[in-house]
Amino acid sequence: MTELPPGFFDASTPPEDTTAEVLEHQELQVATRGLEAALARVAEHVAVAREQEARDGLDESTRRLLEGLTSDPEASLERRSLHDRVAAGRLTWEQVWTDPRAEAGGRALVLDVVQQQASDAAAARVRFAEVEAAEADVRPE
Repeated sequence: MTELPPGFFDASTPPEDTTAEVLEHQELQVATRGLEAALARVAEHVAVAREQEARDGLDESTRRLLEGLTSDPEASLERRSLHDRVAAGRLTWEQVWTDPRAEAGGRALVLDVVQQQASDAAAARVRFAEVEAAEADVRPE
């Protein structure tokens, strides 16, 4: 192959990157930046929520669920141990709630509490809808 003078292009060899590859790479960069921005927003919301929980403490319904799930004689040893340590003042429900992985069984306990809260919220929505439907039937036209 002969050497071309500077500034000339050898059309017999394809360019290193095709247009499709360049566009795909740019699309991936845009998508990655969008995902990173979304994750940053989620992290920010989580941080704000954790600060609020630390400042305000646990609400009574969450505290009752934690207490109930750990005080049951049929509860696992990990859960009964959490209950006993909270009762003895060596641990608080706030600590378990804000850093569940620090305690054996803490993560599973918190997930069970959240699941119960979600179920309770769904049941409340159904009850509200039933009351609204009943009120609509009673109202005169």
